[in-house]
Amino acid sequence: MTTASTKEMASQKKWRKITRIYVVFLLLVASPLPFIARAQSERTALPPDSDPATALEDAIHPFDVIHRASQNWSDVERNAFTLARQRGKESCTAIKSAALNPDQLVAYARLCAFGDNWEAVKKATNEYLALPREQQHDDHGASSGQVSTAFDLKIQAELRLQQPDEALLDSRAMLQVVPYNIDAVEALDATITYLQFSDSENALALIRDRHPMLLAKISASGNPDSTDPSLNIPVSTLYSEALQLSTILQYLNRPKEADAELEKIEASLPASLPPHEAISIGNYRNRYLLLGKQPPTLATAEWLMSADGAGIAPRLDAIGETTALLIFPDWCIQCVALQPQLMRTWKRLRADDNRFFALLATDERSNASQHKDAEPKSKSLNKQSSSGSQLPPLPGGKPGIPHIDLNLSGDNRPITLLQGTPTFVVPSKTLQSFFTSEVPLVVILDRHGLVRVIQAAGDNYLDPGAALDQMLAGVNEKWPSQ
Repeated sequence: MTTASTKEMASQKKWRKITRIYVVFLLLVASPLPFIARAQSERTALPPDSDPATALEDAIHPFDVIHRASQNWSDVERNAFTLARQRGKESCTAIKSAALNPDQLVAYARLCAFGDNWEAVKKATNEYLALPREQQHDDHGASSGQVSTAFDLKIQAELRLQQPDEALLDSRAMLQVVPYNIDAVEALDATITYLQFSDSENALALIRDRHPMLLAKISASGNPDSTDPSLNIPVSTLYSEALQLSTILQYLNRPKEADAELEKIEASLPASLPPHEAISIGNYRNRYLLLGKQPPTLATAEWLMSADGAGIAPRLDAIGETTALLIFPDWCIQCVALQPQLMRTWKRLRADDNRFFALLATDERSNASQHKDAEPKSKSLNKQSSSGSQLPPLPGGKPGIPHIDLNLSGDNRPITLLQGTPTFVVPSKTLQSFFTSEVPLVVILDRHGLVRVIQAAGDNYLDPGAALDQMLAGVNEKWPSQ
């Protein structure tokens, strides 16, 4: 496959994703969540010469983040997905991998992954990768794509089966066997994310294994005559991945090594970059440069733990204790839905002399006194309603599409839903000061008030023993108070 055709396929996949998001938007836009409709959307305006595709991605970002979380789906979507996954699981169980041809094994592994049967995924990919090289091909005779997909699926299975040692070995093997492509990006990033705080030295070793390849590809991205098919990976993505080496060295308290590696990364960049890539790279660079420094000024407007939002609040810039901040905008429903966990996390971490606060980025302000005499309002995020209302038909479609009523009862603003939690209200532009659009965002400050971790929060981050606890333990060990 030529570089041009590979890029064309990647572009088509990207636009198919955007089209799917837009179709779902048409189905849901008639009944937006009230606090999304009112949410503040202040952000830095894109320059007039921005790339239109980049501008489109920026525009749909809030909707994409919301729809990515399954708890925000309508009952119709959730039921359809549950049915589809059950069918995938049943088909995975019914089909026996031993009866399949070699070129069917990877498709079978995909089926079982969709059906959430990771044992079967691992078995099928093991069988495929054990085949002689000449048998590892698809119906078109291509082998590297099938092999890289098999590695990716196998590594994802091992991580879900909590077998990180095997995932680490297979990630290293993947680097030796297949070109560095989108599958490799996905598989290695998953392994590094899994290990970076629980087994930092092995995560560092894997990052070092990958690093020379990334520098070479960043440098080659400036060559228009390059025939490397893997260069359909954006240079900003390659830069971000290369920056993981300096980032983990900073976390391991090896700042001189981190700075030296950053110089090599910067030296590998092409002299000229497309404007949208230059912006992305600038954001990655600026976010990294916050490590080891005082955080940007965090202007707190209200402290929601107190009844009226104006009680005595702790100081965010206090030193002597390690502090974890969970930052999110008011339109992030799944972030607001963490409400019950925020107080539990605050109490649990406080027992270990750590501090934990949520930062709600919004320009709205509470008016608690206005509701003092009102009847108690429900603060649940229940979606189902018996309103029976209907969406208007889409052009060329039929009427009668069921309307899932997403309205919440009572005063459903995030600033109200989060009352009584360890949450500060901060300006809506706060996330911009960390040079990221990833939400929710975790920032860890050491006992001296310096930034040590800036990381997008994944699933179950707040669970006892999960990533947040691992980060705090690592920071406390590497940067004690003395």
